[in-house]
Amino acid sequence: FGAQPSATGFMTLKHNQSYDFTIVQGVPVRLSAADSVPGTATSGSHVFSVELGMWPYTRDPVALAGQWSNYGDLISAPAISFPMPVSLPANPPLEKCGLIPPKDQTIKDQQ
Repeated sequence: FGAQPSATGFMTLKHNQSYDFTIVQGVPVRLSAADSVPGTATSGSHVFSVELGMWPYTRDPVALAGQWSNYGDLISAPAISFPMPVSLPANPPLEKCGLIPPKDQTIKDQQ
């Protein structure tokens, strides 16, 4: 199989065994729905789903599935969560992300 993945990056489960974990995901919210900012969501009600990649390694999992069959099933397809309703606030708390300069800085640079 090549180099063994790290213990934190690979999980072997017995038949009918599960592995539960928590994911924290930030959602960037734009302040104005009229703005077109790629990668952001508008405030209001949405339905989100999370997709978790199951095979982050460079070796092709399809080729390994036959070799792995003595141990069980090799699951490489992404896991997709059930849709979940999310309400994003109209005035979210602001955090300086460092990507956009403050407005007063932009005005000074243009003068």
